[in-house]
Amino acid sequence: MVILSNRVKLRKGYLATGCIPDPLRSYEDLQKYHHRDLPDLDDLALWREESKTKRALVYCNPDQLYVDYLGELQTVQGWLIERIGRIRKERKRRAAG
Repeated sequence: MVILSNRVKLRKGYLATGCIPDPLRSYEDLQKYHHRDLPDLDDLALWREESKTKRALVYCNPDQLYVDYLGELQTVQGWLIERIGRIRKERKRRAAG
């Protein structure tokens, strides 16, 4: 039995779920890729999504590239920062109305 540190457990736990959703895999991943899933999340789920995204940003390689569904190169860090911004906008929208 191997005992892993908390840091490694977090990293492996998050990477097992994937940093960036694959929009070609499913409709739900397509919605998440474009941040259209955020209005459907309740407040707790939105907070969890923000925490998970921030944790992924800490562990991501800033130079890591991926090919989006349009065939363009994007950075993982860029998508994660965009996701955090969209989550914050959604939280402000809910607080205002």
